Amino acid sequence: MCVCFVDMEKAFDRVDWVILLKELRNRGVDWKERRLLLNLYMRQKAVIRVKAGESKGVKLGRGVRQGCCLSPTLFNIYLESMIREFCDGRKGVRIGGKRIECIRFADDMALLAENQRDLGIMMRKVEIACEKYGMRVNIDKTRVMKMGRVQNDPLNIWIRGRK
Repeated sequence: MCVCFVDMEKAFDRVDWVILLKELRNRGVDWKERRLLLNLYMRQKAVIRVKAGESKGVKLGRGVRQGCCLSPTLFNIYLESMIREFCDGRKGVRIGGKRIECIRFADDMALLAENQRDLGIMMRKVEIACEKYGMRVNIDKTRVMKMGRVQNDPLNIWIRGRK
C-alpha cells in the first residue's frame, strides 16, 4: 500500500467564497442563508494595528474567519467538494470490503493507493482539483510512504515538477 500525507498550504485562508456559495446552493442551502453568509464574508475588511494607530482597511477576497463558529463547517463543505473532484471510487485500498481512497482530518488528508502508479494518478487529480478550487499542496510538508513486506524501491511521486 502507498500513502501520501498531503498538507494543504494555508488551506483556511484560501477558501474561494464564490465556489463555496455555489457549493452551498448545490447542497440545497436556502438563498436567505447564502445571502447572510455572502454579507458576512464578502464585505469584510482587515486593518493592521500598530503603536501609531491602524492601517487603511483592506478588503478581503477569500478565506474563512478565524474563530468564527461557522468556519469549520464551511471549510469542511468546501474541502469535501474539492475531494469529490479527485476521488472517483476506483482507486484506493480495500479495507473491510470497502474501497478507501482518502482519510481526512481538518485540512490534512492521506491518500491511499495499492501501488505507486495509482498514487501518482491520484496526485495529478489532486493538483487539478487544487487549481480549480484555489488551493495549493504544501510540497515541503507533504510526504509519501510505502507499506508492505517489500519496501526496497523508493516512491517517485511528483507535484508541480518536484519529487
